[in-house]
Amino acid sequence: MVTSRHDAAALADRWNLVLPVDLDVQDRARPAVRLGSLQGKVVGLLNNSKGNADHLLERIAVHLSGEHGVRDFVRLTKPIFSRPAPEAQLEQLHLCDAVITAIAD
Repeated sequence: MVTSRHDAAALADRWNLVLPVDLDVQDRARPAVRLGSLQGKVVGLLNNSKGNADHLLERIAVHLSGEHGVRDFVRLTKPIFSRPAPEAQLEQLHLCDAVITAIAD
């Protein structure tokens, strides 16, 4: 098991592999702080515009509102699945307490 940046680089060198990740970016990335609860929160749902992502997100919304007390949802759809969300959509998502995105086919 690879446990550090150094281990991954050494393993790649040993086996003459090209790593499919940028280790410098991995070092800077940090997981978001988890919310204690979703009760009364606003959750953003970002559809990547691929087939069935809307169905998946809607089922998630039903579950989160019924089981976890989510107050409201901000539903957005990216115009092009292969591109980042436009700045205007990202600004809307920044107002949410949490964001879920779906990639489906």
